[in-house]
Amino acid sequence: VPKTTINSISTYIVTLLHHLQSLFEQQIMRNDFNATGNNLSSKPTSGSTKAYLDIDTAKKTINELCYAVETVSRNEYQFQQFCEEHFFYRPPKEITLSNPGETKQVAYYVPIDETIKSILHNDHVIDQILDNIKYQQEKVFIDEDLMFSFRHGHFGNRIDDNSLLIQLHIDDIGLTNPIDCKKDNHKMCMVYFSLENIPNEHCSQLEHIHLVGICTSGILKDDIKAKRFFDPIIENLNYLQQHGLVINGRSIMCSFSTMVADNLGAHQIGRFQSSFSSGHICRRCFINHSDLHLPMTQARPDIRTSTYHDALIIQINSNFNKSPVMGVVGQSPIYNLDGFHPIMSLPADLMHDYLEGVCPRVIMGLLKEASAMRLLTY
Repeated sequence: VPKTTINSISTYIVTLLHHLQSLFEQQIMRNDFNATGNNLSSKPTSGSTKAYLDIDTAKKTINELCYAVETVSRNEYQFQQFCEEHFFYRPPKEITLSNPGETKQVAYYVPIDETIKSILHNDHVIDQILDNIKYQQEKVFIDEDLMFSFRHGHFGNRIDDNSLLIQLHIDDIGLTNPIDCKKDNHKMCMVYFSLENIPNEHCSQLEHIHLVGICTSGILKDDIKAKRFFDPIIENLNYLQQHGLVINGRSIMCSFSTMVADNLGAHQIGRFQSSFSSGHICRRCFINHSDLHLPMTQARPDIRTSTYHDALIIQINSNFNKSPVMGVVGQSPIYNLDGFHPIMSLPADLMHDYLEGVCPRVIMGLLKEASAMRLLTY
């Protein structure tokens, strides 16, 4: 068991014991009050302030606590109602993906606005985020070369200075049923969001990455079902961008920034070709795979632009076969999202590009040089 999980369990047990101690203290005070009320005419025989709790009262208090816990978790409905009332829990909403007559396929999503309300219900959190936005703006004003978020880049100039930036993440995970005889690995597509404006010391914490939607990975390969999955998410996020939120009497505006994914996920969302072994493999430029071996001075591919990309989409839609053109296979399933464009909203996958693209070539060059210098055999 991870140390963080052990710490969480021990913390909850200690918290439960503290609550039990508080219940004992309240019971003692109640007993003292009742005893005082029944003996108003009598005079205290001593000045002792010690309080005592008899064993029967202790057993009764513990039994009441156990009953309360068992009542909450007796069935799923009561447990869910309790979480909604006391912990701002909101159940996910179901999305039907299958056509009538087909085997039912569903996906689930959690409205982003409800999650943000639960995050910002404390004024202190809102103040921290707004102060961080102001701090970043002051730093960028002094040094224009600094870039703290998407807002400070070329494509982010359109975003209001005081709005919260909502960044979406998409990735696949594998789920396995360990007691199943087949032990199949089920690939699921997970969509998350995070607020770019939170202070840096909180950015890497898992509690600040929030689930938006979940579906099977194969759904993204079907244009119609992928659109059905993303439509309620887009509708919710567009409403949030257009109308904002009112939290504790304060108006909070939000803006979409980017969709973060690995290269394969980004190409699936942007509807670029998913094969990286031939053809136009890059979503940044029109370089062909056969030209990768050419020196930089000879390979000068044109950069993709939003205008030219839109023209390619029109060309593909007008083609009966809808065959790919220049590495573009079709319209993105989230093209209706305000502020999204496949050319501007899918940032580079730096981790894979660097560790799997740059580093192997650098290491290979170092090993060859070391071998040529007779420092090691190669």
